[in-house]
Amino acid sequence: MAEDHHNLSDLDHRINDRGYFERILQERKDLDVEREKRLNERFEAQEKAVAAALTAQKEATTVALSSAEKAVDKAEQAQLRVNVTQNEFRGTLKDQAADLMPRSETELLVKDLRSQIDLLKSFQNKVLGLALTAPFLTGVVVYLITKN
Repeated sequence: MAEDHHNLSDLDHRINDRGYFERILQERKDLDVEREKRLNERFEAQEKAVAAALTAQKEATTVALSSAEKAVDKAEQAQLRVNVTQNEFRGTLKDQAADLMPRSETELLVKDLRSQIDLLKSFQNKVLGLALTAPFLTGVVVYLITKN
């Protein structure tokens, strides 16, 4: 009977030990389930954050691209206006070049005009000389006629 009591006590102890281990195993399983649940929540939160960041980046890229396209359009329009102004200026220069006399031709004309002016001055000097000497000669002729 002592042996039965020992066996019963031993069996009871084993049952209690088994229950203890089963309880510890269950607690560990519960902890693992809770950890897995928290990890899944973190993973889902990170997935949402990454998706939100990607969406925000796509929107920012779209806005930047749109702004760049607008800037290019404005730059092209400004360049067109500059080109029109430059073409008008080139046209003005072309008209001036067609209307203006070449330098070499102008120099020949000026040289010819100077030569003609010199001839006119020479002629004027001769006429002026005659005009100044005419009264004197008239006086001499009158003197000679009256003296005889």
